Amino acid sequence: MTSSLTYRPLCPEDYHELREAHQELFPINYDEGFYYRAVNSLDGIYSWAAFTRTTVARQEKVTLVGFVTARLVHLHSCDASDRGLMGLSSRLMDQELVVYILTLGVVNGYRQMGVASQLVNLVLGTAGEKGVRAVYLHVVTYNQPAIRFYERNRFQQAALLRDFYMIATGRQPDPQRTVYDAYLYVHYLDSSVPVTPYSMLNAAVAPLRNAAWHLNACMPWASRQGPGYFGDYESSGALPQKPGSSRGSAHHSQQQREQVSPWLSRLFSRS
Repeated sequence: MTSSLTYRPLCPEDYHELREAHQELFPINYDEGFYYRAVNSLDGIYSWAAFTRTTVARQEKVTLVGFVTARLVHLHSCDASDRGLMGLSSRLMDQELVVYILTLGVVNGYRQMGVASQLVNLVLGTAGEKGVRAVYLHVVTYNQPAIRFYERNRFQQAALLRDFYMIATGRQPDPQRTVYDAYLYVHYLDSSVPVTPYSMLNAAVAPLRNAAWHLNACMPWASRQGPGYFGDYESSGALPQKPGSSRGSAHHSQQQREQVSPWLSRLFSRS
């Protein structure tokens, strides 16, 4: 028996495997529309997946073992609070592009093999080719393995967001707790964006703007009043593996309002 790993974008034929992997890794249920958009590259979503090719007695089997989904959007579509915390709130930048990581996962048995890092690097490479300003995501604060992973992959912590996640599915790590804090992480790709008078002006005022938005982040009732602009794909975070669980790892976003929050639609993450 021989096996090897390959990477390629998701396609419609991957629908069922992608769905099964999300169900295995995440403590929430995604609606079918998410998977349909992911495998068909709709609504600005693009993706990469890792596959193992195993040959036994001359029969080849291809299996999905890792995935990342991300969304390419203009800054004017982003949550205003996130924009401010990343220093990108200037309206002069409204038409610039950013990428939001929606889900990132690696199935059990393929962790610690560099799969997640390769998937993130593919997202960053695609973002650079498109002249993206930054790639960002949210991570729940207790998921230290995911936090270390993103920091190793050159993401910077931009803010602590109090009471960011409402998780009420009954499958959260602590059944008695439904509200969790999050970190906002961002990877800047300024080198891929042409320097303009507008971007120079934004850089000059960014320190003052960041100070104001960090103050706002301390008041979640002021900064998170309603659904984000991304609808079901607005936000993500990181949920850790439960103690004693044999599940793999993943970064995913909260999606279903009736299961997670009646107000905010947030996609989470397990890495």
